[in-house]
Amino acid sequence: MNQQAESREKEAISKLSQRYMSAGYSVEEQPELPELMAQHYRPDLVARRNGETIIIEVKVAPGPKLDGPRWSTIADAIRAIPGWRFILAIATQEAMLEIDATSLESLRARIQQFRQTNGLPPEAALLYAWSLFEAAARLVFIRQGAPPERLSASKALVDSLIYRGNISQEEGDELRILAQARNQTAHGIFAATISREQIDKLLTHAEALLAEEPT
Repeated sequence: MNQQAESREKEAISKLSQRYMSAGYSVEEQPELPELMAQHYRPDLVARRNGETIIIEVKVAPGPKLDGPRWSTIADAIRAIPGWRFILAIATQEAMLEIDATSLESLRARIQQFRQTNGLPPEAALLYAWSLFEAAARLVFIRQGAPPERLSASKALVDSLIYRGNISQEEGDELRILAQARNQTAHGIFAATISREQIDKLLTHAEALLAEEPT
């Protein structure tokens, strides 16, 4: 890691630490955790509050590719501990993106619940369904060892999935249409006609990505 990236990482860790403390968490930097000794892992931050433990790893973007197998092993170990979560925080020049790398089961449950109870207008349904799809894609990218900037760049999401072989070119073309409609809707432009079938297909893509993840 070069000096500039190291400085950005330290700044991001400091900001996250302050934010979690402001929210009532007790925070430790780079503690040794007996529960993760088998993984030879010391997180950047650990935040605790009312029985909840959040393990936080900070990466700067752009940056080197993630070690997919290692982070998968760590995420699985943390997921197995009741009350624990693993957050991968991606620090870009513009913002901080926090990805819950242990959210597999909750994402699947959200998709199923949404399928059963969706009474939203089409535009609102598209925004929520796309957020589920994007969250699923990021979990896959972590497993596959993508560069940190891939996890934070929603505009290139579909291209990245095609490139990595997670979806076909034809599926990518369909998703680009939905991505454009999603972006227009998010900015108050209601020009696209969105069908329930398109929403269901987007949720199916999200479920397919999550099916690639080990349970």
